[in-house]
Amino acid sequence: MQLQGLLTALAFITTITAQQFFNNAPQFNPWEGLKLLQPFPTQAPYYTDYYKRQGYETDEKGNVWTGNDAAKFMIFARSSYP
Repeated sequence: MQLQGLLTALAFITTITAQQFFNNAPQFNPWEGLKLLQPFPTQAPYYTDYYKRQGYETDEKGNVWTGNDAAKFMIFARSSYP
């Protein structure tokens, strides 16, 4: 049972090392960290389209507000104030 676990761990480590070496062959740096999952591009949350149809203003960060620059009422603040 211990041999099976050891072989599984060895196969896993070998696979990760080979992936890192062959994917980043010109600039291979073993201390950079694993890149197992590629990051997905971020986008504004789905509810911003709903609020745009209702007449509210939104931005690419996901903030939703109504009003003008003199007086804004934040409905959803997902990041910094727009």
